[in-house]
Amino acid sequence: MRLYAELQQAQDQLAALEIQVLSEVREAYAILKNDLDILTHYRNDIIPLRASILATSEELYNVMGLGIERLLDNKRLELQMSVNYATALRNYWLARVQMDRALGGKLYVVLKKMQCEKVVE
Repeated sequence: MRLYAELQQAQDQLAALEIQVLSEVREAYAILKNDLDILTHYRNDIIPLRASILATSEELYNVMGLGIERLLDNKRLELQMSVNYATALRNYWLARVQMDRALGGKLYVVLKKMQCEKVVE
């Protein structure tokens, strides 16, 4: 009876650990996906838009259609966007490390295996 009770306890601990691991992976995935979406938004939308605004501002400044204060404001905003992008990139890599830890290995290895399995199917 004692051995059966120990077996049952071990099975319960295993089930609890499985739930905890799945929860950690789900949470890490949600954070990683969110950070990747933010990074993609910066890369595809915000950076090109800010570069375009600054280029237009410089052209307007050259023909005296824009004051130096506004040009400097636009440059300051572009630099702030670069800082925000670097922060988003840092957050993405931290989330990636967290996902690696939750998976117990390297994320790129898991993704590579998943891609190979899709090709085989």
